[in-house]
Amino acid sequence: MRREANGSLGARAVAERHGVHENTVRAIWRERPRPKQRGPHRFTEEDCQRAKALLTQGRTLIEIGLELGFDRSTVRKHLGA
Repeated sequence: MRREANGSLGARAVAERHGVHENTVRAIWRERPRPKQRGPHRFTEEDCQRAKALLTQGRTLIEIGLELGFDRSTVRKHLGA
């Protein structure tokens, strides 16, 4: 039932398919894990300087992101690359 939460079927259709009440389906869907909240780690000026140094050494945005703990797109945004 949880896999069907993001599908095109409504709660009523899923309930009928599994032989349970519609409210049961909705309750299960409400228990879905929530996406992680953003952490306190922000891209600081120190991170930016370190990223620029790594970029001049020929490192890729992915490698820089992995080393600093950020996504490649975050590194690109802050470097303007």
